[in-house]
Formats: sequence, structure tokens, C-alpha cells
Amino acid sequence: ADIFAQLRPEKAKKYFILLGPPGCGKGTQAPNLKKHYGLGHLATGDLLREEVSKGTDLGKKAKEIMEKGQLVPDEMVIQLIDNALDTASCQKGAILDGFP
Repeated sequence: ADIFAQLRPEKAKKYFILLGPPGCGKGTQAPNLKKHYGLGHLATGDLLREEVSKGTDLGKKAKEIMEKGQLVPDEMVIQLIDNALDTASCQKGAILDGFP
């Protein structure tokens, strides 16, 4: 457990996981949560497209998989999320949209 969070719960990071079928409002509610709590919004589709457009090694592997019509393996998506959680936008926590 994070002792700092226990001592000062107002400083604890917050995480939301938005689950539901396509079209249920995850993408509508995420910006509201982001604005209210000052969190990063991690939409896995956006993260994948960004990596592909940057031409990173991970993006190249993901593109190859997606072009075959296959799902990108969880291990790769987890790596993307892990990298994104280290960014400044996720300093207070994050909203996971589209994963798990």
C-alpha cells in the first residue's frame, strides 16, 4: 500500500476503468472525469494509433497485427498503458477507456 496516500488521501492517485459495450457512453463520460479530477485519459485505440503514427517499434508490431485483422495482444497494450502512466498527464491518475 502507498503510505503517502494513506497519510494524505487527497494526494492519492485516482484510477477509473470504464467498461461497457461500444456506444454506451464511455467516450462521452471520460472527458468529464478527466476535467473534474485532472486525470489522464488513456483510450487504448488512441494509444495504438499514436504509436503507429510515430513509427515506434511497438507501433510497427501493432500495425502489422492490426493489418491482419487480429487483436493486439494484451501484453503490448499493457506496455502502452504502462508507458502512458509515466507521462505528466497521468500525474494524478488515469482513466482507462477500452481496456481491460
